[in-house]
Amino acid sequence: MADSELFTAALRFAESLPSQTEQFGYLVDQAKWCDRSSLDVYNNNCVKKLVTHITSHFSRTDEFKSDERLIDVYGLLGKTSRTMGQKKVFKQVYQMGNLKKSAKFYIKWAAAHASDGEMTKVEEIYKLAMDNEAEPQKDINIGFAPFMPRLGQQEKADDTMMLLATTHRDDFTFSQPSAPVVQDPAAANEHQMEVDQEENMPPPAVPNNRKRRQSSRMTMPLAAISEASMENVQEPCNVVSGNVQDACNAFSYTLPLSQEAKASAAKEAADAAAAAAEKEAAEAAARKAAEADARDAAEAAAAKEAAAAAATSKKAPFEVFYDPETPAVTQNIAPAPRAAFAIAQMPARGDSNRPGFGFVTSTPFAGASNQPTTQAPFLLDESAIQGDSNNGLFGGASPVVMDESSADDVDEDEPTGVGLNTTILGDLDPWDKALRMKVLNATPAPDCRKDFLTTKCQTIAAGKTVTLGEEQYEIRSLIGQGGFAKVFKVKKNDSRKEMALKYESPACAWEIYMCETARSRLQSEITDFVMFVNESYVFNNASAIVYEYYPHGTLLDVSNKYKHENAEMSHVIVMIVGFQIASILKSVHESKLIHGDVKPDNFVITGPIDEQLLADPMSRPVVKLIDWGRGIDMRQFEGKRFRGKAGTEQFDCPEMLDGREWTYQTDFFGFIAVVYVLCVGEYISTHKQNGRYTVTKQLKRRFGCRQMWIEIMDMILNIPSCYQLPEWNVIIKLMQSQFRESISADDLDCRKALERFNKLISN
Repeated sequence: MADSELFTAALRFAESLPSQTEQFGYLVDQAKWCDRSSLDVYNNNCVKKLVTHITSHFSRTDEFKSDERLIDVYGLLGKTSRTMGQKKVFKQVYQMGNLKKSAKFYIKWAAAHASDGEMTKVEEIYKLAMDNEAEPQKDINIGFAPFMPRLGQQEKADDTMMLLATTHRDDFTFSQPSAPVVQDPAAANEHQMEVDQEENMPPPAVPNNRKRRQSSRMTMPLAAISEASMENVQEPCNVVSGNVQDACNAFSYTLPLSQEAKASAAKEAADAAAAAAEKEAAEAAARKAAEADARDAAEAAAAKEAAAAAATSKKAPFEVFYDPETPAVTQNIAPAPRAAFAIAQMPARGDSNRPGFGFVTSTPFAGASNQPTTQAPFLLDESAIQGDSNNGLFGGASPVVMDESSADDVDEDEPTGVGLNTTILGDLDPWDKALRMKVLNATPAPDCRKDFLTTKCQTIAAGKTVTLGEEQYEIRSLIGQGGFAKVFKVKKNDSRKEMALKYESPACAWEIYMCETARSRLQSEITDFVMFVNESYVFNNASAIVYEYYPHGTLLDVSNKYKHENAEMSHVIVMIVGFQIASILKSVHESKLIHGDVKPDNFVITGPIDEQLLADPMSRPVVKLIDWGRGIDMRQFEGKRFRGKAGTEQFDCPEMLDGREWTYQTDFFGFIAVVYVLCVGEYISTHKQNGRYTVTKQLKRRFGCRQMWIEIMDMILNIPSCYQLPEWNVIIKLMQSQFRESISADDLDCRKALERFNKLISN
């Protein structure tokens, strides 16, 4: 049985259970069993699918977000990740804050670092556990003793206990005197709890070609935990061999809590299971060498389905559990640490016909390019910082068209991004999902939105034709993947025009709301400067937004093209684009809206710049503002201010970094960050000097209008408070004055600048 069949069988049975609690417990059991089982070469992918499903559907709910069983799930998520690993996953779990009071969490986190010899990190995690008063307190010292021997002396722990803890330091489980809950079967054996085997329960269907040995293994019933049995637990932490846990079944039925057995029966069952598991392990060891080649082949064949094992990333705080294995378009400029920016070269590796992983805008980009796929990026890509860099890379706006056989399918339940390291201080969260839902429920759905809330979205992949509502779309290619979504180039069956389709799972109706709200509130002369949603579809597992396809790419793309030619963007182009961006944000803010994600890859280029724009820079759009998924409607936060980081790396404003209050400052900072990229070809880096923020690398002295940009940047980097925001009118008037001077100075140079820009965006 392939991993997809194992996963489907487990999911189908879980859905048949009457309560969320039973479904959660059952799926956790199966994930842990698959991890320990050596049944076949597919189990690793099955584990990944299970833990990402659990994370997507349970970890955000109030009922389960603090459940300690999620610690094992997060551990398996990191274990199966090819890019993040346990250490990064546990770090982000800590930032979520739901498990800060759990001693078990800190022990698991420390174990991940200790396995790599990072004892300084272990000390830091121990301190965090103590500072946060994690419970049970005694378990902290016992659990950390294998890594920090002095703790073992302080607690005078039993020598045998400590020896086992050293050998199996990842297998700690802690007693939880609580109401009866369905827990994992391994825990039942670890605590020597009363168990029983359910009789006469029919096993799930198994394909006829399964071996009898495998089939019988699959039908062993799981154990249940009773409240009464917990009274016999004496130690706060027990350690057992994984062999007993291997006896757990992957797809059997969880016993009702009322079915309890005597301790003697439990012991006999555990002993028999242990013996069977040991025998099974011996047989598995003999097969291990022969299966090595098969495992490699299976992993390669399962690459598509493994991509669907990503964890959730709806636009909300902390939803970051996505393993970015599916490649996507790499944009050459991407955030590097602000205080330590470096130019880097990352040659392409692997399949050059597949797009490399990186950020992507919510609006796609394309355009033929003669650049080889081995073109190195000019700035360090965030995906390379966070994980595997062995992905194919290509620069600029080159499209990568994949046929059906090579396309990365989008599973209907596949989370589509890594999300952000959002850290909100205090109770007021501008991206709070509950508040967003309240607003959406109170607002009539726009005409462009079709809801199918009882239906799942179809699988989306290049080369396929999908039906959304009453429309059919031919999926031409995957052209981008980023922090929250995947973007495809598509064509409606009744039209020759190519469009873009942004697919996001879980569904995000908020972006549709923000787009429509912006267009309704903005001044009429500005609406053409923001994206327009042609059609949108909201399903119970995903959303799809259809809008214009922009073949000229984004400001990020054209900046890279200048960099590739060792050229600088003319101050004339910067002035025209900067003028339009400032005018757009002025109208946005006057409409009581915050975009929340202003950066160069969120401005698409609509077309060439003509001489008419030299006379009137607002005569028609050169750029459009896109991707409103992080938008904030300040009418819902009248008089309120926020504290904390948005997690957008190079685009977190100084107020966020310092922990100060902020509102519209995030968009102001995004404005100068975009301008800086256009002027310098690098992401903005800042530092404090004499109590004021300043850019680390100044604009070149010969750059046109340099002094004006320095003054604007200084103004925005040092905003006194939320009540003393800069005036967009002042900024725009200053730009108008400088614009006229720079145009009249040398018209020939201006026209040469336009020609070069237009040539680059067309390549």
